[in-house]
Amino acid sequence: MGRPLTIVALLIGSMATAQAGCTTAIPTAPAQASPGAVTATTPVPPAAPEAPLPPIAPAPAAAPTPPVSAPASERPTPQAQLDAGRALIGVGDMTGAVAVLRQALRLQPDLVEARASLGLALYGMGNHDGAIDELRAVLRQRPDLLAARLTLATALMARHDWAGARTELDEILKQQPEQLQASLGLAGVRYALGDIDGAIAVYRRVLAREPEQNDARYNLALMLKLARRDPEATAELLPAAHAGIPKAQYFVGTAYANGVGVEKNLAVAIAWWFRAADQGVAQAEEALAQLRQAALGRSRRPGTDRQVAEQAFRDFRADLWKEFPSLTRNGDDTVGGALVRAGRAVEAVPVLIREALALSDPAQRLLEMLYERGDGPLAPHDPHILAYFQTAASEGHARARVALARVYARGMGVPQDMARAVALLRATPHEDAHRLLQELSPASSPAPTGR
Repeated sequence: MGRPLTIVALLIGSMATAQAGCTTAIPTAPAQASPGAVTATTPVPPAAPEAPLPPIAPAPAAAPTPPVSAPASERPTPQAQLDAGRALIGVGDMTGAVAVLRQALRLQPDLVEARASLGLALYGMGNHDGAIDELRAVLRQRPDLLAARLTLATALMARHDWAGARTELDEILKQQPEQLQASLGLAGVRYALGDIDGAIAVYRRVLAREPEQNDARYNLALMLKLARRDPEATAELLPAAHAGIPKAQYFVGTAYANGVGVEKNLAVAIAWWFRAADQGVAQAEEALAQLRQAALGRSRRPGTDRQVAEQAFRDFRADLWKEFPSLTRNGDDTVGGALVRAGRAVEAVPVLIREALALSDPAQRLLEMLYERGDGPLAPHDPHILAYFQTAASEGHARARVALARVYARGMGVPQDMARAVALLRATPHEDAHRLLQELSPASSPAPTGR
């Protein structure tokens, strides 16, 4: 397999330490492709995995306080310059660190720790060639300095010298087989070299030692998807999704939509897509939007089934009650409505938005009321409700378009814009739109009416 073009953009040069003796974060580098769209009955094409997440970097060590300047009569010692350089690295001042560390080396050319820190600072500046030169010089003196070797491997990866990086990572793991960052880096390098099976093997070894490494688990799932072992990938994605990794949640939703590695359940897919969408995964938002279009009979994709999509949203709304076992259900009330009755209006808003996006008219009506009037601690004109109106209106939902037109016509939480309100209503074939349009512009030509 050739090296993907997207690798250049995926390399991450963040360093994890303020001291030369700490490790650095090594990026991984598989490619990215846009996931396929969902329909109500047509299986969702499995999305080509994007780049695995970069490995979790250890927390930076506390930066030592820069030494107080010595009197002019006293020459600064190499160790003092080294400490100052490390402190500057710790606060992200790589340029200043380079100047101070070079001064330390002028005073003591064989100060290996200063040269290792200089390599780290040069890498942090993006001077990969300079970092590589300094770090190789360090390792000629001290081949046992694994932190310097790890930084060297990272710099080689940034230069796309995958073979050189693999040599350094293999050496680290020969001396310290359980070194996490080196293992994760090696998995990325093996992928970049076209060895997907090798990357899978490395991730499995990491997880055998540290099963809580959910980023590594997610990366493993992406490798399995690339190898077309999707049922195995789903088994790895599930714990990563439960751990809160957004893209894993999206892929789990897709797995449930298609019945890949799990029993097919479109309502469960919707629940996972909502979780991913809440964390900004655009593919999840698109999957939900397309499913809504199918449920409303607007999908142009062949093989879509309106009834299946409608039932899936109904099932999702019913399942939502399970998340709030203490609430009392009142007839056909919404979960968000029950929260409002319980005096929990602020908590109710995101639930109502989710229910409205799952095609609940009662939730939509309650959101309109809450936006205009507020409730208790919830102030009127909540921006999250406005964002929902805008999203739903852009998808062509009639009630949301009417609600948004009313917002602009009255200047509720936004600058008044009568022209925009009228344009929304004229483009909405609904009796409520026609009625409001007549109220706003009695002399205007009749708007089309619909259901």
